[in-house]
Formats: sequence, C-alpha cells, structure tokens
Amino acid sequence: RHRRRLKTLNLLLQRGADPNRARVPMPVIFLAVMAADSEVVRTLILSGARCDTPLPKAKKGLYPLHIAAALPGPAGPRITEMLLHTIVDPDARACDQDDVFEPDEKEGGRTALHIACQRESDHENASEVVALLLSHRASTDLLWRGHSPLSLAIASGNDLAVEELLKGGADPNLPLGPGVGSALCALANINADMLMPVAVGGAVGTAVDYAYSSFNQDTYIARTPFHALNIQERKILKARQQLLSMMVDLLFCYQCGRSLSVKLIACSHCHRVFYCSRSCKLKAWDERHKLECMSGP
Repeated sequence: RHRRRLKTLNLLLQRGADPNRARVPMPVIFLAVMAADSEVVRTLILSGARCDTPLPKAKKGLYPLHIAAALPGPAGPRITEMLLHTIVDPDARACDQDDVFEPDEKEGGRTALHIACQRESDHENASEVVALLLSHRASTDLLWRGHSPLSLAIASGNDLAVEELLKGGADPNLPLGPGVGSALCALANINADMLMPVAVGGAVGTAVDYAYSSFNQDTYIARTPFHALNIQERKILKARQQLLSMMVDLLFCYQCGRSLSVKLIACSHCHRVFYCSRSCKLKAWDERHKLECMSGP
C-alpha cells in the first residue's frame, strides 16, 4: 500500500501537482513529517515544497521543523536534517508562548530546539536532533515560558542533550524566567554560579532559596510528619531533602544554605562560617564543624 501511494505521489508531482497549493487541513509537507515518512518528505522537498511556512495561530503556528524535532525514533533526526538544509532560520518560533500564562514580551513560542530538549523519552534520538540543530546555529539563549533549551533538557532528564548543549556553548548561568530562576542549570553543571541572584517570591535570593521555596509549595509533603506519609511520599521527601543537602554545602547559612529573610550570625569561635539560627548552629557543630573549628584555618 505504501509503495502504491508513493508511486501515485510521484506521478502527481511529475504531472505538475503543486505541493504548496493545498492548506486544508494543512500543507502536505506537514502530513509527511507527521507520518515520519522520510522518503516522502525528501520527494516533496525536491519538488519544491515550502518548509518555512507555519500553521495558522489557531494551530499554534508550528513549522515542519517543530514537528520533526518531536518525532520519536530514527526518523526524527533524518527528517530534521532534511528540513534544516531547506530553511534559513532554525530558530523559527511557534505561537504557543501564552499556553499557560500571560505572554512575556521578551519571550516567545517554542523553537525546534526547545521541543527536542523537552522530550521525556527516546533521549538518544532527541539528543541527535539537538546536535543537528546546534550544528545549524540554533540559538541556546531563547526562552519559552521561562525555560531555556538547557533547563528543559535538565528537567526532562536528558543527559545526552545537556552534554550537547554545553559543548555547543549554552550558558549554564543564563538568567531564566521568574518561574524557573537558575536552580536547574546551577545543579546540572559544576561551572554554573550557585550564588547567582534569583527572584524568589518577590525578593532576591539564590538557587538554594529557590529550591526551598519550590519545596515548600508542596505543603502536604513539606509539613506532614514523616510517619504520616505513605511509602511513595516518603521517597519524594527523602529525595528532596537529599537535593537540598547537596546544594547547601558551603553556601550562606553553613547548615541549611538559606540567605533570604534570615539573619546570619558568625561562628563565635572561628568566625569563618555563618548560621541563620541556633538550631542550625548546634546541628552543624555536632555533625562536622566541631572538628573543622578546632583544627584551625
């Protein structure tokens, strides 16, 4: 059936059919990309199909490259590469910037790089798409809903894409939107600036303050006694506590890492570390600082 349809397609194109004429329900190039049919995509491109025309705003203004970047399997990288050779702007943006909140004038819709980095499965092919986009100079600095491509790759757990982005020059200290801050990027790369100012609830703090604020938004898990949580909730709580523990080492309050809305007091013995409360001071003293303090500079 596929061979017969391809033969019919080639016959129509040979007899002068225009691949850009029909736009309902969408241009034919979109249908071929959505079908992940690289052979038909190639045929249409060679026959003059336009790849730089988006869908209407009612359909999010997506371009064929956006669709290709989301395709699972090896067809995604193959079709992405074909499209990249036919277009001028790999950073063309969709019209989905206001899907969740009031659009930011400084931001815009997703690029194909955002979509590839956002994929939560098939990471190997997704990272190959990322590499192809970067090789065609796709920007790593554009934000969508507060996120950069790097922060989306981190959030989706795609280590391969993160590596490609960092090799491609993505800035791990790029200021992100107010709903994202810089915590994800700071955690993902040792070169990121953990002390970079971040907006937290109308004030300015650090990635640690952002993490505490985000953790406390889940009031049930943050405030429920450990014994009252079920097994899954206990795992979540432990994972979050472990994450906070990793972040707080040697930051502001020596024990908990917080700097926002706290008064820091130096250790009365060595004056080298600071605490936000007596409880943090006592806990740090018992766990590690007693030995550090007595050992001298």
